[in-house]
Amino acid sequence: MTDITTDNLKKALSLVGGSMGKEIMLKTIALRDRHGKVAYGIALHWYGSFVKHIAGYQSGQQLQLLRALLLTIDKHDGQFYQWHHGTVLPYAVHCAMAALAASAFSDDAETIIVGLWHDLLEDKRATAAELGDFLVREGIAVDIILPALFLLDGTGRAKYDYYGAICGHERALIVKTGDLLANLDACNRRLEEMRHDESRFWIYAYVFEVHHCLFQQLSSSHLSRKIVAKLSSAITELQSRFTQDEHSECTKYLQVRHNEITHKP
Repeated sequence: MTDITTDNLKKALSLVGGSMGKEIMLKTIALRDRHGKVAYGIALHWYGSFVKHIAGYQSGQQLQLLRALLLTIDKHDGQFYQWHHGTVLPYAVHCAMAALAASAFSDDAETIIVGLWHDLLEDKRATAAELGDFLVREGIAVDIILPALFLLDGTGRAKYDYYGAICGHERALIVKTGDLLANLDACNRRLEEMRHDESRFWIYAYVFEVHHCLFQQLSSSHLSRKIVAKLSSAITELQSRFTQDEHSECTKYLQVRHNEITHKP
């Protein structure tokens, strides 16, 4: 991926204009001085991609989405996302990636906001009251956003039950799919690093969640078929790079986890 330059981000932001865009750019540029391992160019790329994407929305929605992104950046401040070659990204970049991935299934502004905010409650970075206040100020229906966010908070829930609840809520399902796609993409980029320590089991865990928790509970709708196709393609691409030992280890891991589900009380 070619890193987007500061000038290119300025051009992207000029498509939507206003002080919100300037603030995003300044916050991103400030990363260079805060953390030596931050992949500054990659962060610029993804923020720029997000801004370019929303340039096609009505002006009022553009401002809502920019403010939602700024809230994401602020609330996830100090939290980082492993990238590759020992670098990290600000966690808000993952949120932008997930929102963009989710937009392949539904491009309405509310889904994009849920995508940006999908980890705020689970990571205890914001409260439902704070998010509700933001939505009221923006004139966005609280009952469209918050129920999906509550479902996406998996705290204290078994994975199978968690995915079962998500499958019953279209917006939460779409955003969770975007989150999984973003995570699988990150695993693909980091595979050479992850395969040398216990973090490779995160990859197996995503495969388990997709095949044994999500796919097993999807309906036969057009959306579900599209989700299966996208996630299956991402997993196939990742597994095509597995060594024989990794394939064996993953198979064993999946069997153990599947037995845990089928034999639960």
